[in-house]
Amino acid sequence: LVVGVAGMLLGGWVLSRHLLAPLREISEQVDQAAQSGETVALPVDRDDEIGRLARAFRQVQGRLDQWRERATSLERTMDRRVSGRRRAAC
Repeated sequence: LVVGVAGMLLGGWVLSRHLLAPLREISEQVDQAAQSGETVALPVDRDDEIGRLARAFRQVQGRLDQWRERATSLERTMDRRVSGRRRAAC
């Protein structure tokens, strides 16, 4: 019974340290990125599921940055065209 309880405590500690704590950290960083729009430092160097999750989020974040840049460029182009047509109409 004592060995079983000790094994459960050790397993809980390992689970918490190697899985739950990194997931909590990623979750907090993703929340911060969503609110601030900034890039966050994620544990992309890990070779486990946590690392895969971090790399996937980094890719999504990079694509989102590309779409933002494209939207900004399109907005500028449209503003120039509208300004040009307004001037031509006057």
